[in-house]
Amino acid sequence: MKIQCLELINFRNHTNNFLVFDKVNYIVGKNNSGKSTIKGALQYAITGENEWAPSGRQTKNLIKHGEEVAAVEIEIEGLGLIKRTIRNSGSLLEVNNSKLPNRELEKELYDYFKLTNDTINCVMMSSKFLNMKPAEQKDFLFRLTNATLTPKQIIEFMDSPSEKAKEEILKRFKGRVTIDELDRIYKKFFDDRRLKKKERDRLANQLEAVSEVPEDSGVDVALTTKKLKEQVKKRDELLRKVAVIDERIRQKERLEKSLEHLDQKIKKLDERLDKSIVVSEAEEILFGYVTEANDLKEEIENYKAVYNTLNGKIRSLKEMLPKLTTTQCPLSEKLVCKTDKNPLIEELNAMIKTNSDEMAEIQKKVSMAQEKLRRTEEKKEDLELQMNISADLEELMAQRKEIEKELAGIKISSKTSLTSEIEQCEAEKARLEADIKAYEDWRRAKLVFDELNKKLDMATEDVELYEYLVAEFSPKGVKQRVLEKIIMPIEEHCNKILSTLTAGVYKIEFSFEDQFDILVENKSGKISYKLLSTSERLRIGVVIQDAINSLTNAKLLIVDDAEMLDEENFELFVELIDEIKDRYDSIFVIATGDKHLMHAIKKEGRKVFGVEDGVVKEVK
Repeated sequence: MKIQCLELINFRNHTNNFLVFDKVNYIVGKNNSGKSTIKGALQYAITGENEWAPSGRQTKNLIKHGEEVAAVEIEIEGLGLIKRTIRNSGSLLEVNNSKLPNRELEKELYDYFKLTNDTINCVMMSSKFLNMKPAEQKDFLFRLTNATLTPKQIIEFMDSPSEKAKEEILKRFKGRVTIDELDRIYKKFFDDRRLKKKERDRLANQLEAVSEVPEDSGVDVALTTKKLKEQVKKRDELLRKVAVIDERIRQKERLEKSLEHLDQKIKKLDERLDKSIVVSEAEEILFGYVTEANDLKEEIENYKAVYNTLNGKIRSLKEMLPKLTTTQCPLSEKLVCKTDKNPLIEELNAMIKTNSDEMAEIQKKVSMAQEKLRRTEEKKEDLELQMNISADLEELMAQRKEIEKELAGIKISSKTSLTSEIEQCEAEKARLEADIKAYEDWRRAKLVFDELNKKLDMATEDVELYEYLVAEFSPKGVKQRVLEKIIMPIEEHCNKILSTLTAGVYKIEFSFEDQFDILVENKSGKISYKLLSTSERLRIGVVIQDAINSLTNAKLLIVDDAEMLDEENFELFVELIDEIKDRYDSIFVIATGDKHLMHAIKKEGRKVFGVEDGVVKEVK
């Protein structure tokens, strides 16, 4: 990242300064003159933040006291002009005179240089990386290496993974895996472990709530089932016998009711029967009545025939009488008869009377015969009725005998012993059924108990699996082992630079024993960089910055407070800058100036800027 120039307007204690840079730039001046402000301006212009405006907040701290607006503008080769204007109300970003949000500039920086804001900040401030937490330092280095792993490589870095663990990794990861994916899967394993523990505890509570089930039910279910079938068969046979007895009782009751009904009918018919009639003689008497009735009917018919004949004669005689009262001959209308017809008329009237008297007599005889026929018919009907009553009685009596015979044939046994046996069967059946139910209850409880145990075992295995996976994908697991391997070239690079910077006195080691730490070794032994003096931390910071640059496309080095080095070490530091400058586009060294410092840096190819009370001038 070649920074060509920088302009500051009302930025902190700078009123208006314009700086044109070379590859190596030394910025010197007294304390509080505004040297570090230049570094802060570079950082703020590129990332939108610095030590006075952390995370882009409190930007009003960047405005010079008494002013309302501040601005910082830099030009980066290939990217162009970046300008940030700051007001009390907020800030405005412009890239090549176009307004842009911060995220768009971040995207352009990443697209052009493959640098994130975190990386740029660590490049520009050694303290940025050194002040990170150990886990953050490891993740940052991991990301810088752009290390990716295949699922099989992940398995190789795992500590004695089980087959299930291997299956889980192959299931979770497809293709190459980045550090971010390892972090995500760690969180997923962590959440899954919590759920698995919750499920395990739930099953354990369930199992605890279930009474322990013995291994044996105490029931020979096959034998009990066989005995139960025998008892059911015996009971059904007894019930069948009882049913037969009950049916005979019902049959006897039906027959007795039928007999009672027959007796009522017999009684009624017997009351209507004429006891004086001899049944054996009745048919002959009935035959006489039939013969007599037939004779009377024939006699009546004969009387009626004579009656009709006489009646016809009377009509003829009566028809002749009118004709005898005229002169016309009764024999022919053409003849005239003058004979006296009175005797003939009297004779005809006498004949009419005789016939009428005879008809009356016949009428009497018919009435008498009809009355006699009626009485005969009544006798006949009465006799027939009595004969029918007698026949019905005879039939009913025959039915009664049949019923009495059937009743006599019904033999009803006592149900007492059968009922007692049935009760015993039912009791034994109930006992056997209770035994089978107890067995079924035991079997179901056993299934539930065994299933819960099985599920609990599986849940416990799952918890153990996820405990292992959480441990493996925690910061001290796979990531650390991978980092231990890939960090070796970084460590070698740091020691190469440190050898130049410290004349071979110091060595650096990335330690993973407890948590990530940077150990520095000298003649006195190894100590954490956190325990180093300020000047020693400065040199370690430069080494780390150079290592970070070696892993990125930043090619940008900024070293502040270089005056903390003594004269000898400062000269070594300047020699190091000259040695590594070809790997960089821009180098900025900031130090409080004095004679020995100026003497060390005054050399061709090194641009020096002097800062005094916020005013910057190039030192020739």
